[in-house]
Amino acid sequence: MKYFRSAFFVLFSLVSNVYGQDDSTFYSKAKSRLIKDLLASEMEQSGLYNGRGYRPHTMSFAKGHPFFKTDKFVSGKVLYRGIYYHDVSMMYDLVKNEVIVPYIDDNSHFSLINEAIAEFSLDGHDFQFLSPEGQPPGFYEKLYAGKTGVWASRSKSIDENALNAEVIEWTIRSRDRYYLLKDGKFTPLTSEGSLLNIAGDRKKELKQYIRTNKLKFKSNFESAIIKLVSYYDKISE
Repeated sequence: MKYFRSAFFVLFSLVSNVYGQDDSTFYSKAKSRLIKDLLASEMEQSGLYNGRGYRPHTMSFAKGHPFFKTDKFVSGKVLYRGIYYHDVSMMYDLVKNEVIVPYIDDNSHFSLINEAIAEFSLDGHDFQFLSPEGQPPGFYEKLYAGKTGVWASRSKSIDENALNAEVIEWTIRSRDRYYLLKDGKFTPLTSEGSLLNIAGDRKKELKQYIRTNKLKFKSNFESAIIKLVSYYDKISE
């Protein structure tokens, strides 16, 4: 990359000396082209920009969007092909299950290769590519990491609704699945009961904690299981 930066400054100086103020339009275009070429060269040298072209969704959605949290690029980090990249603009498409990075001027995007991503963080949320026994391999979000762990897999799907013979409405449906990591085993969490069944001799204490803290599994399942598992780790020390 140092070579490309050096070449850029040499070429930039030549353009400045030759054209100076005589042709500001040509000078501006040459400057923009040199900057773009420099960025392209540096991207080619970076192992991060090694994936496939991302195909954006072509329909307009009446409700929701296909991405995790936001449909705008936000700064994150990713462990890709064994190398950590920081301050990377990213989005996570939950319909396609693809991590997306922009290329140069944001007019085109890359989808990183899932199997080459060990982990990534986006907007304060940490994901890892896991292959748990009995569960599909993919990206799992780490929600709580103590002696016991709580993980989630996130996905979205597109619903198509024909309003009439000529008009179709597309909406986004979200689905989150939760798992308990205990003694090296991933166990699906689908209800309050599924969590209590794993608690063993601590079930009575957990039930009391649920009542005392008024945990609402139906209205806020994710928050409730994180609090309950955290308490379970505390009383199991």
